[in-house]
This record gives sequence, C-alpha cells and structure tokens, in this order.
Amino acid sequence: MDEKLRLLIELGAGKCEQLNVSVIPHLEGTRCLLKVQGVY
Repeated sequence: MDEKLRLLIELGAGKCEQLNVSVIPHLEGTRCLLKVQGVY
C-alpha cells in the first residue's frame, strides 16, 4: 500500500461519517485507473 494512503488511513481520513463507509477503496481504484492511463 502506498505510504501516503497509509497515512490517510492512520489519520482517520478514510471514514466518511455521512455514509458510514470507507473511501479508501475508492481512492485506491481511482489511483489504479490513473496509473493505467499513465496520468499517475
């Protein structure tokens, strides 16, 4: 796992209180798509 993503998780940034879900899988998926497209 990326170090920046790990830091976000440790800081609690992955939890979306309004939806009661983690946004980390969304961020990982977006990162993978950008990587495949050569943007990241």
